[in-house]
Amino acid sequence: MKANPEMQPYYDIWFGLKHLYEQWAKRFGLTSHAMFVLYCIAQGEGRCTQKQICEQLLLPKQTVHTILNGFERKGWLVRQVMELDKRNKNLMLTPEGEEYADTVLGELARREENAMYRLRPEQRRAMMENNLRFFENLLQIMGEDEPPQE
Repeated sequence: MKANPEMQPYYDIWFGLKHLYEQWAKRFGLTSHAMFVLYCIAQGEGRCTQKQICEQLLLPKQTVHTILNGFERKGWLVRQVMELDKRNKNLMLTPEGEEYADTVLGELARREENAMYRLRPEQRRAMMENNLRFFENLLQIMGEDEPPQE
C-alpha cells in the first residue's frame, strides 16, 4: 500500500523534526528519549514522577526507569519519596542536573523560539490550531477502530 500523497509532506516534516531533535540530543551524549525525560523533570520542578513521564512521553516504564537510573548515576537526579503516596517518588534535578538541563534545553529552547518567531503571529496560531485539530481528529478516528474492551 502506498501512502496517501497528501500525507507524504507531513511525514517528511515529522521525520525531519525527529531527526533534528535526535541530532541535538546526540551533541550532548543523550538519546532523544533521555533529552525529553530531562525536559519533563526540569519542567516538573520537583513535582514530577516516573508515571507522569511515561504518560506524557508515551514511553515504556522500563525505558524511563533506565534513563532515570543513568541520570542518578551521573549525579543529575534525586528521587524523593512522596509524603502522601509512599509508593511514588518525586524526581528532582540536583544543582549539577539543573546546570546540565539548562545547557541542553536552554539553548534548544532559544533555537526553537527563534524558529517560531520567524513566523508571523497568525502563522504560529494557525500552525498550533491545525496541528491540534489534526491530532484530535486522528485520535477520534483511531479510537473508532478499536475493538471493544473485554
